[in-house]
Amino acid sequence: PHPPPPPPPHPSFPTRRSSDLLLKDRESEVQLLAVKYLGIMRAKVAVEPLIALATKAKASSRLRGAALDALGQIGDDRGARVALSILSDGPQDLHRAATTALVYIAPASARSKLLKLARGSSKPTASPRPAQVTSRLQALRALAAVVRDRPNPDARRQLLELARSGPALSRLAAIDALGAMADPASIEGLTELADSPDPARRAGALVALARIAQ
Repeated sequence: PHPPPPPPPHPSFPTRRSSDLLLKDRESEVQLLAVKYLGIMRAKVAVEPLIALATKAKASSRLRGAALDALGQIGDDRGARVALSILSDGPQDLHRAATTALVYIAPASARSKLLKLARGSSKPTASPRPAQVTSRLQALRALAAVVRDRPNPDARRQLLELARSGPALSRLAAIDALGAMADPASIEGLTELADSPDPARRAGALVALARIAQ
């Protein structure tokens, strides 16, 4: 005989009070497990406590990153705003977790800010530092999720500019975002990139064109 199905989650658990108690436990490992549990449960009542934890400067990077992951799983726009703020101005070691949260939530409202982050500073400088390159790549990774199947003329124009003349790694990430956007208006620009002397850019453009054709 087949085992009985597991009981459905209790409709009133977790509550805001239980979430607060779990997240304020004195043991960091208990807090970490609570954060992961609340994310798996997609507990919207825990969004504000998780935001408080994700933005708590004295908390460990491990705990703050887990809170960002949970906010991404919950999928609330409040979590997206916090993740975008951390990706823009927060500690470098939280950028990956902030990006992952934005990939999960993919809020259209983040498009302009992510484009600005992907382009980097407009001031003429020497070669960007590795941390700056990484931040741009994280912004482009999040942007690919935000623009997926959401054609936008301004995003298309800026992504094509990055794909043509941005830093080497940013070019490939911009091409990937163009493929995700699946905008037929990008075909001409991607066709030009498919004739690039750079084999990686050629391959990326061909993959993007195939995605648009699907």
